[in-house]
Amino acid sequence: MQASITIDEILDKNTDTHQIAIATKNINGTPIFNKGTISVFKLKAPGRPLRNRPWAFPDYPIINQKEYLTKFPYEAYKKESNVQEWEKEKLVFTSSYDTEKGTKVPLNSISKWSSGKYMVVLHTKDSTGKSIKDVKL
Repeated sequence: MQASITIDEILDKNTDTHQIAIATKNINGTPIFNKGTISVFKLKAPGRPLRNRPWAFPDYPIINQKEYLTKFPYEAYKKESNVQEWEKEKLVFTSSYDTEKGTKVPLNSISKWSSGKYMVVLHTKDSTGKSIKDVKL
């Protein structure tokens, strides 16, 4: 089974009509009914502004982090500029879904969320009990 979620990349907090679309299909691409959960997490951003790194990350740092940040205050020392590496700060939304009843989950309380980056996670199981997960940032 394949499970995927679709959501707009940028959400307007002044509009409470945003939805998460869910698609569950078998290996042939035929839609199938499925139940699972959707969770939305606020991500913890770095504590300082970072610009896009002009060069690749070194395999082995030559100088320590304190000295690096003194010389290059707006550059990432490790991979803190990579959103996929950010920690989950808190769970802001969770909902169960059943694609037999509908394939969209409404996000009605988005106006109360703080600005920032979020991670949407779909958890489900296929007919054999195997865990399936999809993540969108």
